[in-house]
Amino acid sequence: MSCRDHRIAIAVILLVALRFGPAAAAAQVNVARIDSLVDSRRQALGLPGLALSVVHPIEVMHARGYGARQPSGEALSADTPFPLDVARQPLIATLLFQLVDEGAIDLEGPATRYLRTGSSAETTLPSDLSVHQLLRRTRGTPEGNDRTLAHILETVTGASLAHLVAMRICGRLARPCPMGPDGTAALSARHLGQFLRAHLNLGRLGDSILLSSAGVIEMTTFDSGARHAAGWDWRGSGDRTAIGASATAAAAQGELVLFTAEGVGVVLLADAAGPEQAAAIQRLAVDIARVSVGLAPLPLPSHMPRAAWWLVGALALSAVCGGTVIALRRRIAG
Repeated sequence: MSCRDHRIAIAVILLVALRFGPAAAAAQVNVARIDSLVDSRRQALGLPGLALSVVHPIEVMHARGYGARQPSGEALSADTPFPLDVARQPLIATLLFQLVDEGAIDLEGPATRYLRTGSSAETTLPSDLSVHQLLRRTRGTPEGNDRTLAHILETVTGASLAHLVAMRICGRLARPCPMGPDGTAALSARHLGQFLRAHLNLGRLGDSILLSSAGVIEMTTFDSGARHAAGWDWRGSGDRTAIGASATAAAAQGELVLFTAEGVGVVLLADAAGPEQAAAIQRLAVDIARVSVGLAPLPLPSHMPRAAWWLVGALALSAVCGGTVIALRRRIAG
């Protein structure tokens, strides 16, 4: 993959992979603080159910569900299946970079090269629009670009996106995808936690290789001043460097957050969430990551209702008081 001097890579991911080698001790978090944060915020937002996974390159630190799925009332867990679209952006980018690694796709080539001739996607795209531009969202719209990239994947491989996720994501992570209500592949918070672990460890999970290290770095390389990379977006996280992805699907909201320097990833899946709750769910995912590394949740925005200030203020106290979280930073072995 080509290098561009004007682009800024989150190179700390490489340092994380070196720092958290197999011999490193497992990082610990205070799960009671995380649970208190999630329960309090869920009630304040009126969310019926959430599924969570908090991960580190060498282990799953916490995984559980909160509340119940609607309308069935079934208790949520970290293994509850959610539609693939809750993590559409990084899944599509990972699959595309797998094909780039295999030489099946040229990132700088025109996107129309990889679409069926005469298809509506092929005839409506500008001839000079590259695959890379679609991935980095420098042209087009996020939703439209994701649809086009999914068409490219399906045209090049001859397989549906659900089948590709089942074979190339779940299969490579050695964890079969759960099946959704429609009989197609779905994903759980636990599955997506494994996905984040691999990305935090330069594409590897144990003996399995999800993606090349070059692909992982390319996905986390941002143009100067840009908020979108080929697989992730910048996240507001106070004094920490964070990237993530947000998506909605069938009244579900998905939030993935990576604290790259600390080597922590958070998957938060919300059931029966409305668009008006999207920003608050994203904030919750970032705050879970902060609490996981021993930090306080971010201050509330000034426009939040007074009642929410009291609720989240109370959970902030419970999240940061009464015990010490073991720091995740470790020295690279000499």
